[in-house]
Amino acid sequence: MRMTSPFLALRTTLIVALAITLYFAYVMLFTPPMFLAMYEVDAFDAMHRYLSMVSGALLVTVGIGMLLVLLRPVKYASIVMILIIYHFARFVVDLILIVQGDIAPSLLIPEMVYFLVMCVALIRFYPVKPRAPKEKVVQQVPLPKEPIQETMS
Repeated sequence: MRMTSPFLALRTTLIVALAITLYFAYVMLFTPPMFLAMYEVDAFDAMHRYLSMVSGALLVTVGIGMLLVLLRPVKYASIVMILIIYHFARFVVDLILIVQGDIAPSLLIPEMVYFLVMCVALIRFYPVKPRAPKEKVVQQVPLPKEPIQETMS
């Protein structure tokens, strides 16, 4: 019988999230033209470049947190909670942008689906220390050495 890790689903979820997070970090840090094309931004001045690079650096930090959880899920369970909050916050930001009408919904809907799916998956596969099965403790009652005599009154 093959033994599987109790955290296989969590690790798979984190590998997918890590790949996507590091891809967007790379795009924001090193390829601004691709970032412009992805979000249909017309002007990309120094301030937008700065914000893009800061966002990319923050995504690298989130990626490092994901790597830590991949290595030791139970020890870094609090980082999973932060990742849940991060993904939900990004979902809410995209929702606000759609309601305000600043960005076309067709650009944000795929991103929103990703954030919501990751949030739900991280909640579903939240790392909990596996418990060892409890052994039934049977107390042995010492038997009397002499036979028990019944008395009738």
